[in-house]
Amino acid sequence: SSSSSSSSSSSFLRLLRSFLSQDSFLASFAIAWPTTFLAGIVSAPLDHVRRRKMMYSSSSSSSSSSSSSSSTSSPKSSTSSWSIIRTMMEREGPGSFFKASASPLRALPGAVLLALYDKLHTYL
Repeated sequence: SSSSSSSSSSSFLRLLRSFLSQDSFLASFAIAWPTTFLAGIVSAPLDHVRRRKMMYSSSSSSSSSSSSSSSTSSPKSSTSSWSIIRTMMEREGPGSFFKASASPLRALPGAVLLALYDKLHTYL
């Protein structure tokens, strides 16, 4: 039983290698989609901190003219990246760094562009 599972996994790997070694749009897309998806997941925390920093800086400039505070008020000490990271962890937990970033469909347009570039690059 062990030898049949190892032979099926090695045949799958051979099939995968032969598919990915082809110079086709589908092979380029098969590499580009998971790569783009993974890049989105890795960069999501930095992107969320950047967005919060922009939101906090714009709300602090508008809150100086008005005295009302909202639930997304900025950290009182400063709007440095570290204070925003600390505030996000305390108020919302680690999941707040990955909100709305784990959809494979968001990586689809980028993967199509990468695969098209790869195909056009062979003709240039």
